Amino acid sequence: TDRPTGPYETLEPVLYTGPVPPRTPPVRNLEDERYRQSSQGQRESRIAAHKQWVIGQTRIEKRSLASGIEHWGVSDAPLLGDISSGSFDQSFAHLLPPGTENLKTYIEGELAPLHNRLLLELGGTAIGLRSGFQKGFFVRHAGVTLTDYRQAKTEPELLIPRDAAANRTIITGDMFDEGVHAKVEAWRNGEQLALVVQRTLGGSAGVILEPFTLARNAAHWYNRLAEGGLLMSEIQYEIHQFVERWAQLVHRAYPAIDMKFSESALIIHKRPGSPAHLPLISGRALLAWQRTQRRRS
Repeated sequence: TDRPTGPYETLEPVLYTGPVPPRTPPVRNLEDERYRQSSQGQRESRIAAHKQWVIGQTRIEKRSLASGIEHWGVSDAPLLGDISSGSFDQSFAHLLPPGTENLKTYIEGELAPLHNRLLLELGGTAIGLRSGFQKGFFVRHAGVTLTDYRQAKTEPELLIPRDAAANRTIITGDMFDEGVHAKVEAWRNGEQLALVVQRTLGGSAGVILEPFTLARNAAHWYNRLAEGGLLMSEIQYEIHQFVERWAQLVHRAYPAIDMKFSESALIIHKRPGSPAHLPLISGRALLAWQRTQRRRS
C-alpha cells in the first residue's frame, strides 16, 4: 500500500493524522533507469542531490570561515527592517492580518499566553531574530545552520560562555538530517516550541524540492509546537501549488488550524483545538497531484 500505517479521518481520506511514519529505504537502485523515473526514484534522487549539496556547501563555508570570511551576505538577518536588511518581517508581513503593525507585534500578540517560550530558527543562528524581541520573551533559543558564521572572527571556545549567558544553542548541520533532529530533541529536553521559523534565503538552493519530504519535515516541527505556537516557513515557488492544495485540505478537516500561505511563505498557528499531529497527504493523493502537474506542464 502507498499509505502509511495509522488512523485516517473518514471525512477526508487523503489526510493522514497519525504520527509521522519512519522513513523506509528505497527498494530499488538509482542506477536503474526505470526506478529513477518512478515517483519514489525521483524522490530518492532529489534527496541524494540535496545531501551532495549539503556536503559541498559545508566545505565552501568552512573554507570561508578558515579564511576569516563570512560566506553569506546576510548571515544573521534582523526581525524588522527594510528590504535591503533581509529582515524576517519582509518575508512574512504580507501574510499578517489587516491592521497588524509588523511581524514583531503579531508574534508577541499570538504567543503572549504561552509561558517558558522556546524559539527555534532553521537555517540560521536565531541571534538576529531573537534580538528583535524584548529580553526574556523567549527563555531559550536555538539555531540550526550548516556552519556557525561567528567562527570566522571569534574562536569557538570564546563563543561557549557567550551562548550560555544568552541561553542560546547553535546546532550545526542539515536541518533535514535525523541526527540534527536528535540534537534539537536534546536541546528541547521535553519542552514544546513556541516559535519555529525556517527561512534560508540564499541557501534555498539546497532545499529538497520534493513535496512529501517537505510535508513530513513541516509535520516534524509542527508536532513539537506548544498549543498556541507558530510555525513560519518560506516556500519555494516550484511547489507552492502543492502547499496550497495541502493547506486547503488540512483547513477543511481541521478549521482550528490557522493557515496563511502565499507563493513564497506559510504561517501555521496551532490554535487551541488543533490536532497534536499535522496531517499529511497520503501517497496516493500525492501521486495524483504530481500526475496532474506533469500533464499541465
